[in-house]
Order: sequence, then C-alpha cells, then structure tokens
Amino acid sequence: MIRVECVAAALLMPALPLIAGNEAPAASGNGKEYQVSACVQVDATVNFAAVSIGKIVASDLFQRIGVQLRWQCFEDEPPAQDFSKEILIRFVDSSRREIVHRDALAYARPYAIEGVRVVIFYDRLGPRIANGSLEAGSIMGYVFAHEIAHVLRGVDSHEPEGLMRARWTPQDFHAMEERRMRFTREEGETMRENLEMRFARRLHSEARLASVSAKTSEPRAIASGDANSSGR
Repeated sequence: MIRVECVAAALLMPALPLIAGNEAPAASGNGKEYQVSACVQVDATVNFAAVSIGKIVASDLFQRIGVQLRWQCFEDEPPAQDFSKEILIRFVDSSRREIVHRDALAYARPYAIEGVRVVIFYDRLGPRIANGSLEAGSIMGYVFAHEIAHVLRGVDSHEPEGLMRARWTPQDFHAMEERRMRFTREEGETMRENLEMRFARRLHSEARLASVSAKTSEPRAIASGDANSSGR
C-alpha cells in the first residue's frame, strides 16, 4: 500500500465509498457555490500534462459538492469574494532535502493560514504518473483533492476507506483511474459548512473594520457650552 500522509497541519475528511449510490450531490443544498483558489508552484521536474489533467479531475470532484476550484496565483491579496487565502501547493523532489515523512506521497498543513499548505513529493509518485495519460492525470487529481480537502476541513485525520484513507490500495488506484471515487454527501456538507463559517467570520471582520473607519472619519461637533460662546 502507498501512503498519502497529512501531517501536523492537515485536515479531516469523511470517508468516500466507491459505490455510486453514495455520491455527493452535484451542488450544495442551499444553491451556493463556494470558490477556493489554489496555486501550484514547481520545485521539481514534473510532467505538466499529467498535472494539467489532474487539475481538471480535482476541479470536477469539488464541483460535485458545490465547491469551485480556481487554479490561479495571486501576487497580492486574493479578491474579497474568495473565502480564504489561496491554497499554495508545491511540488518538490524528496531526494533534495531531509524529509521527515519518508513514505508519504504528499502532506498538508491545514492549520496554516498562509504560505505553502500542500507539499507533493513528485518523485515518489513514480511510474504511476510517468506519462501524460488520462490515468496518470486522474491519480494526480486525486492527490490534489485529498490534500486540498484536508486544508478545507482544517484537521489531519483520515478515514478507513475511500479517497480520504491514509494508505491507498491497488484497488483504490484502479478506482481513481476509472474516476469512480467521489466525496460522500457528508464530506461535502462538512466542507461547505466550514467554508460558510470562514466566510461569515470574514464578513464580520470587514464590517467591524468599516464601522471603526466610519467612526474615526466623522467630524467632531463643538460642544454647546464652549467657552467662546459664554458671552463674557
């Protein structure tokens, strides 16, 4: 079995059965579609065809639960309509540095609010993504989805089965190649609820800042009992 580890800052996602009957709905129950920005940085030799297909696969997985992945990098602060800062994903070569998580394909830092929050060890994916085939791209997409889901949930636990298990089996990889794995309804609801809470906190913070700014900019009234108007 191959391990997909989410350490220290990683997120919990409910399990994802392989049976179609338990698929999450194609959109959120309240009709909202949440936007999340993801930025990919490369510090390793990668197959960009497989990475590009992987983005499409991951986007489709999240679209099914009402979350839109926007693959873009911001030089400054992300737009206000995004619910959080962009999720920075970095591909690295594990042979270039001392790596603590020696048998992990990737790991996430879900408790971080900025900086790199997903690290993928491209060299450990090996022959599974050695070419730009659809199968290789599908596997890359599930790696993206697993780690981004950890960040969106903000916890580091795993499930015993499915997309969010800690160690993927050969059967899991086969299901990925055929695109049969999905987030469960419960997983989708949990992520949307967390995004809704983050959005509400952001709106509350912006409203407080606007209120403080309005108060400090108000002209100061002269008191009626001012000494200059006493008639002396």
